[in-house]
Amino acid sequence: MAKKKGNAVPQPVTEQIPSVPNGLSGIASANAPIIFFDEAPNAGFYNGIAHITLEAHRFLNNGAPMNDRMIVAHLRMNLQALAALKNAITEAERQAQQVVQAAQSAVKH
Repeated sequence: MAKKKGNAVPQPVTEQIPSVPNGLSGIASANAPIIFFDEAPNAGFYNGIAHITLEAHRFLNNGAPMNDRMIVAHLRMNLQALAALKNAITEAERQAQQVVQAAQSAVKH
């Protein structure tokens, strides 16, 4: 906190990391959730916004083993963000395929 001057209420110190235009803030990013999901069962498009629902499976034991599903996130994005998400998924799939191919190659040798 900043030092109090007279009767003035002290203002919190705000830190931006990096403090560069168009940079990525480390402090603001620290609270971003990591979302794990098993399925994306629902998708739609309404008023210029794409909607995607993400679900995860839960395994429970209430006297007998069982499982259910729960919604873990409702994604909402414009077309530009939808294209960026699609590109990120395509890149992750490409990288995953390289790992699979490398593992298969190692097993053959």
